[in-house]
Amino acid sequence: MRILTAEQFIKKKKIQFEKLKHRRFRVKDISRNGWHVCEKEAITLMPQSNYPEKVFVIERVKFVGIEIP
Repeated sequence: MRILTAEQFIKKKKIQFEKLKHRRFRVKDISRNGWHVCEKEAITLMPQSNYPEKVFVIERVKFVGIEIP
């Protein structure tokens, strides 16, 4: 298994994100009676300033709707 640098990891994840951008996903409602539907809008990847091997990943998601069975 090859170890990636933070820059290589960030580049790889940005390419993967662009392929899946605006893809919808569901998360269970807190009451467990339905689903919240969201889609990914943007992603931010940045290395930690004092520990460059660690990368923070922040995703912005947009609420699309609710599915109730």
